[in-house]
Formats: sequence, C-alpha cells, structure tokens
Amino acid sequence: MKKKIPRYITDKRKLPLLLTFMFVFSVLFLLIYTPFDGTTWYKKAPKGSLRYFFYILLPIVCGIVVLAVSRYVMFWYNTKKRINYWRFGVWVAIEIIVMALVYSEINKWFLYDTRPFLELMKRASIYIGLILLIPYSLAILYMALEEKNGIIRNLKARHIRKNRAHADHNLIHFNDNKGVRRLSVRLENLIYLEGADNYINVYYLNKGKLVKFMYRNSLKNVEDTFKKSMLIRCHRSYIVNVDKVAVLRREKEGLFVEIDLPDVPNIPVSQTYSENILNLFSNATQDKE
Repeated sequence: MKKKIPRYITDKRKLPLLLTFMFVFSVLFLLIYTPFDGTTWYKKAPKGSLRYFFYILLPIVCGIVVLAVSRYVMFWYNTKKRINYWRFGVWVAIEIIVMALVYSEINKWFLYDTRPFLELMKRASIYIGLILLIPYSLAILYMALEEKNGIIRNLKARHIRKNRAHADHNLIHFNDNKGVRRLSVRLENLIYLEGADNYINVYYLNKGKLVKFMYRNSLKNVEDTFKKSMLIRCHRSYIVNVDKVAVLRREKEGLFVEIDLPDVPNIPVSQTYSENILNLFSNATQDKE
C-alpha cells in the first residue's frame, strides 16, 4: 500500500479526456442500464421526459465538477509529495462523499426532495460510487495502456537512433585536402587505399564488385585521421583494412598481405611498417587462441 501510484493517474494533460469519457459513459450507463434507472430516485419524473433527463444529468454534472477540482488539487499535491495507493483510495472515497453531499444538498434545497438527508447521502454515495467505478476503472486502464505504448514507442525510437548511430560509427568519411567530403563508405566494404602523388585511390566493394574512387589528398592525412581504426598503413603508398587481410606472406622481396578478393593485387609491406603489421597479426592470433 506504500507503493506510489503511477504519474499518469494524476497527469493533468489527460484530465480533460478522463472527464469527457466519464461524463459520456455515465450518461449512457444511467439511460440504458435498468438497475440505475433514474425513476428509482424520482417517481414523479416520467421516463423519457425532459425532467427525467435533467435528473439523470444532475448527479453526473455534480460529480464531474467535484472530480475536476479534486484532480487538479491531486496533481498539485502529487508534485510536492508522491501519493501512495492507500492515500489514493482515501482520496477517491472522499471524492465520492463530497459528490454525494453536493448532490444531496441540491436535491434537498432546490428540487425539494422530502426524504431524510442521511438517506439521500447514503443512497447518493452508493449510486455515485457504483456509477463512477466502471468508467473510472476503464479510464485508468486506458491511461495505463497509453503509458505502456508510449514506453514501447520510446524504446523503438531509441533502438532506431542507436542503430543509426552505430551505422554512422561504421561509416568511414573521406574528405579532400580542402575539407570537402567526397566519399563515405562502410568499414566492412572498404578494402584498401592507394596513394598516387597528391591523389588517393579508394578501393571498396559495391554490389559485390571492386570499385575505385579517386580524390585529392595524401595518405599521411588519412593515416592521421583514422589512427585507432582498422585502417593500417603498411607502405608509403598503401593503407589496408586489416579485417580484409586473409594472408600475411614473407618472400625474398619482403612482406606482403593478401586479400581474398579477385582483382586485388598483393600489397607490399615496407620495412618501416613491418613491425607494426607483424605485432598486429600476432595479437590477433593470440586473441583467437
């Protein structure tokens, strides 16, 4: 009972919808459901008459006014001190008693009901409590469902944003020497880069085929930009995507890396970068073991 009630119950933004739903439901319920027939209150009001309809509306309107004031007070109170279920139950009981009191007073002094005031209070409390029970319960269930749907929508949106961020993280962006972006490639599709004077040839897979793209820049700039990535410089003219290297081979001419793709030549590893490449592959082998 000490557990706090959900905030959507006292959310003032949902209050107009709650009050409208309860008003419409209560009117239809009293008009249709025989055990709550208004003629049990007023024997002199013919069913279907304007007076009968007025008697039906009166307790509902009183209840809606009291409920509106009460819920705005509850919203303000809940922002200061969270309401638990026990206090909420007491609050609802007081709402019903106040609604019954207002209705009984109007009945006694304006509609000249001759029944004892305590009898009116008792009867009104039972009727108002039972009438409001169904629409109020349905309204809370609806708000709870909307709250859950909102959480699901937020989780889906967060998942989409996360996927987009992950996708952007896997994108490699190539800018020219003026800082203008010329190409963006997913890391898994990037094979290697080849420097040619002041230009760079980017080799990547597109629809399963090896494609070359040339733009103006230097390998040194690319190397500095993608330090801590899988793009490793292995030669003064080459940078390779280590994930695409299938074989590291030593020959008389030196080290070479092989990429298991057609039309991709063996890429040389110069003495300057050989130690870095060997250490990288040694660590990768140890990780697999």
